[in-house]
Amino acid sequence: MPILVFKLDDTDIHLLERQDVIRVKRTDAPSIARAVDEAVALAAETADGTVYCGMATLEALAGPGLAADELVVQLRNVRLYPNGEVCPAFPAEARIQWVAGEQEGLGEAAQDEFVRAPTQHELFDISRLVLRRYHETCAVSGTTIPVGELGSVPTVIRPDPPGGGLSITNFIALWGPLGSAFGAGHFTIGTSYELIINVDRIDPRMAVHFLPGLKLRLPDQEEDWPSQEHLAYHRRFVFRG
Repeated sequence: MPILVFKLDDTDIHLLERQDVIRVKRTDAPSIARAVDEAVALAAETADGTVYCGMATLEALAGPGLAADELVVQLRNVRLYPNGEVCPAFPAEARIQWVAGEQEGLGEAAQDEFVRAPTQHELFDISRLVLRRYHETCAVSGTTIPVGELGSVPTVIRPDPPGGGLSITNFIALWGPLGSAFGAGHFTIGTSYELIINVDRIDPRMAVHFLPGLKLRLPDQEEDWPSQEHLAYHRRFVFRG
């Protein structure tokens, strides 16, 4: 099965260190959209040519990037190799390519353990658990989010948290548009679960949901509340305050 390879430059590597994102050309988006939720390879230029430098799972496409014609790609399960192996040369000026996964080494022999992503059944189970613990209600707006309905998916706070695995404390039940705004860093959550909003970025149509002093609606059991560690990560690396 073909696998998508991203060639990283210095800016991408810096972004990966901060929040597990890289940049792509808008014109590349249609060709990479089918790889969402799939394992992808990462490559880098060296003095000896282009080498595989890691693996990840393609999470989603977002925008805008660092330039007008760019988008941002969110990754999870990012693992960089200490030593690279040679990968096929990229077409002139290209930064992504598809390679035949069966024929290429795709980096170090231990790569399989790096790209274990949750199965669809696991994602469905955690989504159902989160929504039920939040009483199928958005934790900010109070909007109903029925379990099993199309689009009823809780919002991840921190992609690829330390230790991996799926935990309810890394999810918040948010109505779709608010979940997208949270993921884009337009608002975040403080240590007392109060909402912190960047009024210059938030969609004015959502302002009704952000009343002064508003706090997150939390599950009944404290053990199900969002992790303070993950929220701190979001405030530091995702929030665009």
